Formats: sequence, structure tokens, C-alpha cells
Amino acid sequence: MELSTNEIEVLFVDDEIPPDNKTIDELKREKPGKYNMPLRLRESILKLEEEVKVKCQHDYQEAKKLAKEKKFDIAIVDLDWENNFEPDKDDVEKKKENAGYNICAVLEENSPHILQILYSSRLNKTPNIRERATAKGLFPLHKSWEKNAPDQLVAVVKFLAMIQNRPKQIDNTERLAELRRKEDESKLELKRKEETWKKINKSWENANKTLENSIKEQKNYSDWTFLVLVLATLFLISQFYKVIHLGQSVDILESISTILIALFSGIFISLLHIKQKNVNEKLEKIEKIIKRVDRK
Repeated sequence: MELSTNEIEVLFVDDEIPPDNKTIDELKREKPGKYNMPLRLRESILKLEEEVKVKCQHDYQEAKKLAKEKKFDIAIVDLDWENNFEPDKDDVEKKKENAGYNICAVLEENSPHILQILYSSRLNKTPNIRERATAKGLFPLHKSWEKNAPDQLVAVVKFLAMIQNRPKQIDNTERLAELRRKEDESKLELKRKEETWKKINKSWENANKTLENSIKEQKNYSDWTFLVLVLATLFLISQFYKVIHLGQSVDILESISTILIALFSGIFISLLHIKQKNVNEKLEKIEKIIKRVDRK
């Protein structure tokens, strides 16, 4: 997939760049023939502007100022500044033939991720320039008067622009993968919560059934207790009858009554306690499940 270079910021600094008000035809008339560097530079700029955003400067001090004040993605820096060169105190290179290294150093400090082209017509005659440039992390490119020179420069800039865009593309891929991972985690968490709520609902249903059964059983116990109490009352009445009419002992009657009442009361209370304990256990389980969901 071809990467867009429209957002790439390029700085092009060279002392032979012609003024903006000079047209192609004017440059051809001013210096007819093959060796017309200002013409080739103007053609290069026009072709670059079709691909990237270009900022140009032919004055040395203004070039350094641009390098300090603005960040760029790619820079094309002329090595030899025959014109408009006035070295500063902080310039390492004091000679105009190597002045471009000073601008490259400023760019490296202000734009750490910049890719720089060291543009020089002396590359073929002075091979050690290539070695020094590559040692500094610069891309050495021969500056030529040939007609195809602008196309060569544009091709190199487009290649460097693709390299600059590649980390952004990787970052976008990683961000997309991270978003998808978080989405999968959210779906999994939602599924876990749905399963947990299903368990809670099931527990509530079981608890409600237990409560309903307990109420029914308690009602049954009440009915049976009432029946037992009626039978006990009838039994006591019969015993009173025997005491009154047959002369049996009253102490025996009281003992029997006490025993019966205690027996039936104990049985009834025990059954109620067992059922209530079952209900409480169910409610405790539901409460633990709800607390687990809240923590999640």
C-alpha cells in the first residue's frame, strides 16, 4: 500500500536556491546552457511541492533560524555555502565548504526523528564526504546539474517519507490490536457477569421456593399442632372426668398434661428451627454471590 506523504514537512536549504520571484524562463535566460544549478533547484522544489510540504531558504543564518524554531521530518541541506555564509560562535565548522554540517547539527538537536540528506556536488570528487556523512547519520546525495537531478532528489525524499510514515503505521496497528484486545476482554467480562447473574437469579428462585415451602410447611405444622392440642385437650377433659367421677389422683393428671405440652412444643419448635436454618443458608449463599459480582 502506497503511503501518503502529504503531511511530511521538508526543509530545503541551499545558497543557490533562487528567489521566489524568479520564474523558470527567467532562470533559463539568465544562465543558458547545461550548468544552471539555480534552475535545477527550482525544478526540484516545484516537483517536491507536488509530494510534500516544502520550506526553502538560501540564507545561512535564516536557515539555522528555521532549523531551531520549527520541527521537520526531512531536511535537504547543502554542504557548501559559498554565498551568504557568516559563521556563529557556536558553529563547529568555520569553513564555508563544510557549513552544512552546522545546520544538520541544529536540526538533529531540534528534530530528533528527522531524516537528513546531505546535498553536495563534491561527493564524486571527495569520497570521504560520504564516509563522514554516513557516520553522522546523514544520507549523502550528489548535487548535479543534470536534467534528471530533480527526479533523483524527489525519489530519495519520497523514500525517506515512506520510512518516516512506517513507524506511524506500526503504531496504528498496535493501537488497533490493543483496542481489539480490550474489546475481547470486555465481551468476556460481560459474559462472566451474565453467567453470574443467571446463578443469582437461579439462587433467588430456589430461595423463593424454599420460603414458599417453609410457609406451607409451617401452616401444616400449625394445623397439626392445633389438631394435637385439640386431642390433648380432649384427653385432659377425659382425665378430669375420671378425677371428678372416678376419684383418680390430680397429681398424675398434671404430670401427664405437662409432659404432653412440653413434648408437642419441643417437636414443633425443632421443626421450625430446621426450616428457618435452611432458608438462612440459602440467603447467605445469595449474599456471597452478590458480593463477588460487586468486587468484579
